[in-house]
Amino acid sequence: MTTRLAHMTRWRPTLTSDGEGGWLRTLAGSGTDLYGGVRVHDAETHLTFRPDEDVQPEDIVLANGAYYRIMPPIVGMPGAPFHDATLENIERPIVP
Repeated sequence: MTTRLAHMTRWRPTLTSDGEGGWLRTLAGSGTDLYGGVRVHDAETHLTFRPDEDVQPEDIVLANGAYYRIMPPIVGMPGAPFHDATLENIERPIVP
């Protein structure tokens, strides 16, 4: 069986001053390549990816023209070929 993973882009948000005493989560740079699959089950959207991918909760993923935030927890068993995370659809994030 062959599993084909789609190309996506992942960003790790950083905190930046909003100039008014508060903080914003912003994205900088061109992002990092990520290969995985996005699927919808009932009302939830999930990301399936290889365990060697650098994915953390709160990362932002651009997949199929939409932006998603990776929500905790990331689920994966030791030795399993894929890990799974729930995605939250978001508007285009702030890019400085």
